[in-house]
Amino acid sequence: MNRLKMLSALALLLLSLVVSSVAVFAASPDYDITNVKVNNVDLAGATLNVERGEVLNLEVLLNGINSVDDVRVKAEIDGYEHGDIEDRTSLFDIEAGDVYKKTLNLVIPNDIDASQTYTLRIEASDHNNQEEFNVSLKIDEQRHNLGIFDVLVNPSKVDAGRPLFINVRVENLGENKEENVKV
Repeated sequence: MNRLKMLSALALLLLSLVVSSVAVFAASPDYDITNVKVNNVDLAGATLNVERGEVLNLEVLLNGINSVDDVRVKAEIDGYEHGDIEDRTSLFDIEAGDVYKKTLNLVIPNDIDASQTYTLRIEASDHNNQEEFNVSLKIDEQRHNLGIFDVLVNPSKVDAGRPLFINVRVENLGENKEENVKV
């Protein structure tokens, strides 16, 4: 019985340590993200469907509740294995009662995995607070999309009348199988 009480006490202690180590971000009392548009489409709780290679033009509206200095808006897509997909504004000040429109641009890479659902995270933050707006992002492949991956020329110097050999590596980034591709 003592062993059961000891294990229960240990479990409660571990649970309290885990709960206290979780970071909680409260909404900012100084500003709100009131609206987010991507390519002129309002994102009120919708899942955004985009294609590889597409440029996302984001328009973020912030409502100033209190005056605060050094605010920045950042947009990012996490989970891309070859780097970061993000854009951020320069620092700006917010005055109480004013509305601010900030624009950001994100380029969806051609080699992003289209089988996953990503999160587009828009965050406004200053040195004390942050406000976050998340959108589910589905990536579609274009039906036909071939990319030249590499070009090898042999020999590097060619004399008139001599053959030139070129190896071209082509990568299929599209949705459909491609046949009879000529370079």
